[in-house]
Amino acid sequence: MLNLTIKQKIIFGFTTIGLLLLTASSFFYHSLNKISNANNNVETIAVPVQKQSSALQIQLLKMMKQAAVAYTQSGESELQESLAQFNQLQINYNQTVKLLTLKVTEQVQMQSALKQAQLQYQQYLTHIQAMYSAKIAHQQAITNFQSDYKIFEDARYQASSNMLDLEIIDAAGQEKLLDEVIGTGSRVDDSLYTLGNTMSGLNRTESTDLVAKHQEEMIFLVNNIQTNFTYLVQQAEPLNANELLNDFKQNYKIIQQSLQEPGQLYQLQHQKINLKDKAQAAYFSANESFTLSYAKLDELVLLANKRFVHFQDNAQDEIQTGKTLAVVLALIFIVMASFISYITTKAMIGPLQAVNKALSLIASGDLSKRMDKRSDDEFGVLIGNINKLSDDLTDLLNTINKDAHSLDESAALTNKQSQFISTSASKQITRIDNAKQLAEQMFASSNMVKDEADITATHVTEASQRSQDVNNIANDNTQRIEQLSTRLSESVVVMDLLTQHSKNIGGILDTIGGIAEQTN
Repeated sequence: MLNLTIKQKIIFGFTTIGLLLLTASSFFYHSLNKISNANNNVETIAVPVQKQSSALQIQLLKMMKQAAVAYTQSGESELQESLAQFNQLQINYNQTVKLLTLKVTEQVQMQSALKQAQLQYQQYLTHIQAMYSAKIAHQQAITNFQSDYKIFEDARYQASSNMLDLEIIDAAGQEKLLDEVIGTGSRVDDSLYTLGNTMSGLNRTESTDLVAKHQEEMIFLVNNIQTNFTYLVQQAEPLNANELLNDFKQNYKIIQQSLQEPGQLYQLQHQKINLKDKAQAAYFSANESFTLSYAKLDELVLLANKRFVHFQDNAQDEIQTGKTLAVVLALIFIVMASFISYITTKAMIGPLQAVNKALSLIASGDLSKRMDKRSDDEFGVLIGNINKLSDDLTDLLNTINKDAHSLDESAALTNKQSQFISTSASKQITRIDNAKQLAEQMFASSNMVKDEADITATHVTEASQRSQDVNNIANDNTQRIEQLSTRLSESVVVMDLLTQHSKNIGGILDTIGGIAEQTN
């Protein structure tokens, strides 16, 4: 066996333990690093992909809701506002797509699902934009139709007024001709009235076939009006009706432009119907694209969930591996520590027991034994020092025995001095006890005085409070007496007034009695 010092043995033992701890720490660090990577994958890949995929679905649902609301709206300003909101949702959607694209750069299946979802989304976006364009154009067509219809209606009203104004033509000597002209004008006015009633239903026509049929009927009425008006012009030639007829021609020209082929009003009505059908078709197509895009996003969410579960399983596996490794390393550490403890204690306990035995003999007064030095380490030095201590103690005891006799003499003298000091101390203690009793009596008296002072202060406080209450009661009684005196004074004044009024009433009664006697 190597001849090592105690310091070297201790350093060797703790170095071995330190190496074991370093090895265990390295294994634990490696295991924790794997667990950290697994958790990091969950936090930075799986969870963000789940959140971003769900956010895309939510954005898409918001966009679809906005489009559904816009499909039911009828005002152009409302549609423009809705389109602005939809565009903002589109920007948010694109930002979310960019973030999600960065998260799935290394995931082929997720990238494929996202690309397919984006293709369907682009189709959905194209259909929605077409729907908005059609809806806005439809509202503009409605506005144009209403404007042109008002022009048509004003022209029809003016033309009808022209026919009614035939009655006020000055036809001196030609009254019969005027009656015939008025009759023809009435037929034209009736046709205009029928034309107006029929045209009022054009706005509610929802089919292009019905619009074409409606236009044919209107053309028939317009031709009938034209025939009657041509006849009217011939009839009214001898009369002074050129101004009315010219005004009618201008208004009738506006009517013809609105109704006859191609007909502005019918063109606008066809445009309204076509734009409405286009908006409806675009909306339904957008719904289909939305369904497909949402399904692809569902697939992406499903892949993200699978990825999340995969990373979680990896993290759990790493945690389980770390637990197993910790148990194995703990067992190895216990075995190695036990072995090192056994070697170290065997190298140290034997010499310590021998030293302890020698010190016990010295403590019991046996200075005759000497220890054998077995090594040159710290224990060898300690054994040499113990042997030297035994020699020194032996010499010291011999010196002490010599000095013991002189100490006995000094002890006798010291004993006498101690007895004198003891007597003096007893007397001093008696005086101190007396002073203590006096101090206790003074303390008790001061406590009694303090208690009586506290009781007196309490009584004084109560008396002050009661005097304050009596003073308040007296003040209240004084106020009440003053109020009562005031009321009595007022009562005296009132009694004086009553007495005065009674005297006046008595005088009046006396006067009435005198008058009555005189009357009798």
